[in-house]
Amino acid sequence: MVRQNGNNLFYKGRANRELCCGVRKVEPLGRALSGLDAWLTGLRRDQGMERGSIAIVEWDSAHANYKINPLANWTFEQVQEFVRDNEIPYNELHDKGYPSLGCAPCTRAIKPGEDIRAGRWWWEGDPDAKECGIHIIAPLEA
Repeated sequence: MVRQNGNNLFYKGRANRELCCGVRKVEPLGRALSGLDAWLTGLRRDQGMERGSIAIVEWDSAHANYKINPLANWTFEQVQEFVRDNEIPYNELHDKGYPSLGCAPCTRAIKPGEDIRAGRWWWEGDPDAKECGIHIIAPLEA
C-alpha cells in the first residue's frame, strides 16, 4: 500500500484514507474478533453521525458477533466525571484537546467550540465521514 501510494496516502482522498484504515485497523480487528461471541466498545450516541442511533447491544454483521456499547447513553462529560471520580487511568491527550483519538497523522487537537470529532481526518470536507470502518452501524439482528 505504501509502496504504491506513498507514506501519506491518507491525505490524498477519502478512498486512500479508507484503504489505510482498512489495512492498519479494520482488517487486524477482524482477525482479532474472529470466532468471538461479542466485543465491547466505547461508542457513545453523542459522538454524532450514525452513532446517534447505536443500541447498547447490537448485532455486528461485519464480525458475525454482538457488539456491546455500554457507554451508548453517556455523554463525554459523564465519562470524564466517572474517570475522575474513580481515579481511572486515561490517555492524557484528552487533557490537551484530543477528545477523539486515532492514528497520529490523522488526529489533531480540536479548537474551542468544535465538534468532538472535528480533529479526526480534519482535511476531509464531509463532517459525517468521520469513521474508519471499524464501527459499521446496523440494526440488531440475530
